[in-house]
Amino acid sequence: MKKTSMLLLCVIALLTVLVVLGLPHRNRQSGSSSAPDSTASSNFTSIEPSSQESSAIIAAASRQNEDLYIVREYDGHIGVFREGDKHPFEEIDIDVNIFPEEDQKLLHDGIQARGTAELTRVIEDYEG
Repeated sequence: MKKTSMLLLCVIALLTVLVVLGLPHRNRQSGSSSAPDSTASSNFTSIEPSSQESSAIIAAASRQNEDLYIVREYDGHIGVFREGDKHPFEEIDIDVNIFPEEDQKLLHDGIQARGTAELTRVIEDYEG
């Protein structure tokens, strides 16, 4: 009896897998129930880029996000500068004097941030 039950369970599981994997996936159009089914097409290719193409893509993406920013004291509060600029493109209205001496020195000297993600992290450290 156990063998029969196990065999039946295996057959049901196998049929379920075959039905799920074997049937084409169809998207139903919303609207009236008389609308015909339409199959979705995709232009996806599973061919991965070569290692040289991947390196070029990664290098291009990292170059776009490698702008250098300087977070430093500006008129008693925090200013955010692009590399080489004399005036900040963003000012954060937080008095620098509320920070410990070590942080005040860092802000006086300027904290470099490479890219917007690092800049956001530095600003968040001082905002809250």
